[in-house]
Amino acid sequence: MQNGIKSIKKEQIAFYLDKKVIYLRDVKNLSKAKNRISKIKELFKNKKLFINNFIEIQDTNEENLNNFEKVLRLEQDRFILWREHLPRLAMGNMPMPEGYFEEFTLVDDNSEVVNGVIEIKNHFSIPANTTELSFPLIFGEEDINFEAYITSKQLPFKKDVDCKLELKYNYEDETPYKLKFIPLDKEYRPLSVEWREIQYKKCSSLPIPSYPPKKSWEELQHFQNKNGETINLLSWISKDFRRIIEINQLLKGNFFRRTLDKVWKYDKNNKEYQDFSTEYGNIRIYKNKYLEKANEIIFSAEKRDRFYKATNIITDKEHLKLIKSMRFPLYTIWKDGRTLIDVDVPNGFRELAYEAIQSALFLLSSKNTPKDLRIELFRFLSIINQDSDLRIFNTLLSFAKDKNKFKGIF
Repeated sequence: MQNGIKSIKKEQIAFYLDKKVIYLRDVKNLSKAKNRISKIKELFKNKKLFINNFIEIQDTNEENLNNFEKVLRLEQDRFILWREHLPRLAMGNMPMPEGYFEEFTLVDDNSEVVNGVIEIKNHFSIPANTTELSFPLIFGEEDINFEAYITSKQLPFKKDVDCKLELKYNYEDETPYKLKFIPLDKEYRPLSVEWREIQYKKCSSLPIPSYPPKKSWEELQHFQNKNGETINLLSWISKDFRRIIEINQLLKGNFFRRTLDKVWKYDKNNKEYQDFSTEYGNIRIYKNKYLEKANEIIFSAEKRDRFYKATNIITDKEHLKLIKSMRFPLYTIWKDGRTLIDVDVPNGFRELAYEAIQSALFLLSSKNTPKDLRIELFRFLSIINQDSDLRIFNTLLSFAKDKNKFKGIF
């Protein structure tokens, strides 16, 4: 290794390591060769750059000539006198069959240039139906403003095509690296990679998709769903509003709360039923799909002929019906800043919605309302924006400051 300490000091040459600039001129005890080599070895992570034994060539003409003769003999004996240290080179965001690699390494500390070729062991699969490929380059540990770009008249392939990568290196060329993707299937020809600068456009000149136009309240009554069918969203959610109003009226009046037995009885027509004792006598309730998974029911009693019958039955699973029916029209109607004070809101719908909102507010504050139903009603009141009540806004604000409050409110 040639002694260049004098030049290093004179030219103020420095090494960069771990975000620190290191000047050899500031290092003590560099007069001894062993110390100089040890210090320089510390600055390189690649152990292949140094061997255990070394010869330091002194900076005199006589010594240089003597050592030059030794070097020639070593070269004739096929000793490797020097090696090229290539910085790390990788391609980012490389798609692979099993997923996406963050990087595809082309050159690392273990890479060697043999007869102008750098071996790359990993293969790459060009996806079917792809007309071009581009991957940002990583040089050393930094992203650079260049990318590997591949296009060809052969593309797109009808199937995924596995390729080996051939990387050639010649430091004398203007572009020292030349990369080819060579398909393992000989039906296809090799594809050459072009190194090109990434052209970034100013954000202001980039295309921006236009926001979907805001639908009028009239258009919401002729809404096209994903199946191409025309539906009336206002009529749809009006059924849910009426149900909320009915539940409110039930819980404001006289009602009965009963627990369902797991075993149902059968009448003479083989229909399943349960009898519940009330102040009006036994009231029979027949099983239906809404009662199958329920544990508890609430109902009022209405006299018909000589007997009382259960009416306005709700269950502790009532919220499931609202979730299934109400959420889609609710989110669709109240997005884009729509509100009940818009001039084109149908009057009948506006009045019904206001009544449902007031009913939901009462049910939310009532201890008689099943817990899961209260949670769903709170969601409803949180979605309708400025049509909601100030108490809902304040509650949401408190949740934002302390999320644990949400656990205890219901």
